[in-house]
Amino acid sequence: MGEPTKKVGLLFDWFDRNVIDGLVRAVAHLAELVAAGSTWTEKHVIYGGINWSDTATILPPASAATAERDGASLCRHHCGRLFLLAAIIQLIMQL
Repeated sequence: MGEPTKKVGLLFDWFDRNVIDGLVRAVAHLAELVAAGSTWTEKHVIYGGINWSDTATILPPASAATAERDGASLCRHHCGRLFLLAAIIQLIMQL
């Protein structure tokens, strides 16, 4: 009676080591890949877009004094960032 039970136990042990642990390792690897992709996207797409919006809103030197006085430069600066953020959120929502 003990020998068949031992064989069932060995079968369960094999299943645990090979199938269950393999699935756990695969999920962990997938989580690492998703985290790396998220980090890359944040670094290159989001921050790159914000940096691009900073350079796209620079005013010519002749009108810089006037723009500083009335705050147009600051408004344009933040509007560019908000537009970029809204575009990214829209893209994510469509996925």
